[in-house]
Formats: sequence, C-alpha cells, structure tokens
Amino acid sequence: MSTEFIPAPEPEFEQTRVVDVFPLHGFTCAHTTNDSGTVDWWHVFAADGHYLGRTSRPEYVGAVIQQAR
Repeated sequence: MSTEFIPAPEPEFEQTRVVDVFPLHGFTCAHTTNDSGTVDWWHVFAADGHYLGRTSRPEYVGAVIQQAR
C-alpha cells in the first residue's frame, strides 16, 4: 500500500505541546496535545530512544509496549 495518497492531518490535530513525560515498565512515554487541548496522543519510546508507536487512548499504551516486545 502506498502512503502517497494518505492525506496529512488537519492543522488542528498537530501535536504542538508536551503535557507529560513519564517512565513505564522500562519505556518512556510522552503525552502530547494540540494548542487547543482537544486532541491527545500518548507516544512510547524504547530505552535507547527509538520511537515505538502512539495511541490516542491512554488505556492502549500497554498494547503499544506489548506489540514492541
């Protein structure tokens, strides 16, 4: 599947603020939001700094970690 036909997110959904950064089971998680605070994402990073994925629902952070293992 080619990604050239996937549209870019609308500007109001851009993650422009870091709300929190916290450790979780040996990983680093970052909670981000847009300027208006209406869209939240939780990002997961490995101990060596590699980006592992994100979710828009905090209850799925564990699933992102499990998928990365």
